[in-house]
Amino acid sequence: TSASEMPIVVERGLTKKSISTTPGMSLAEVMITACDQFGADPARCVLRYKKKDLDLTLSVRLANLPNGATAELCELTAEDAAARMVSVALQREGEQRVQTEIACTSSLWSMLERLEVHTGSSLVTGVTSRGEIPNLVFMNKAIEGEEQLRRTTLAQLGAVAGSALMKYSCKPSSAAAPATATAQPSSDKAAASPSSAPDSQPPTAPAAPSAAPFPPAPAPDASGGAAAPEPPVP
Repeated sequence: TSASEMPIVVERGLTKKSISTTPGMSLAEVMITACDQFGADPARCVLRYKKKDLDLTLSVRLANLPNGATAELCELTAEDAAARMVSVALQREGEQRVQTEIACTSSLWSMLERLEVHTGSSLVTGVTSRGEIPNLVFMNKAIEGEEQLRRTTLAQLGAVAGSALMKYSCKPSSAAAPATATAQPSSDKAAASPSSAPDSQPPTAPAAPSAAPFPPAPAPDASGGAAAPEPPVP
């Protein structure tokens, strides 16, 4: 069995972990997997073999590690970790690649902001107001939307050193369509509006003044004749 088909043993302190690999797997991915198992920060770690740092951009096939080799997972100083840079090439559909160097601890969002200077176009600035969602693909893994781009760093993707090629695209937000549909009122609602609909009831006619009561019938006088009516009270 070739070395590339065998697990790589990674040692940290007195603990060893066996990492399953494939021939095309990069050493950066091996280190990220080992960091997950050891609970270490990949942005501050490096793989060493015989006290020499391994090139994390190499694949397992090209690393030329002998059978049974044990790599050591070492933690860098804060100064050395901050100095680790990644050369990122960004590919957009129908456009030339643009490239920049950025620290592996940088977020994907800040990386795209930096690349806007080289592209002369808006990659993330104002995309939300335009109703679009930015999307990055790195090694068949998609990172979509502002929230994920802001919280994901290059180191978390395994890009801790060397070069990295990423594909960028932007797609319309699905939330934009319903907002447009509800912005325009329907004709039925407009017809039912009290300002446009005729009054359903005719106006109430003013009440007629009540008739004055008839005066009581005059009582007969002593002579048997009818008494003269009293004048009405004003």
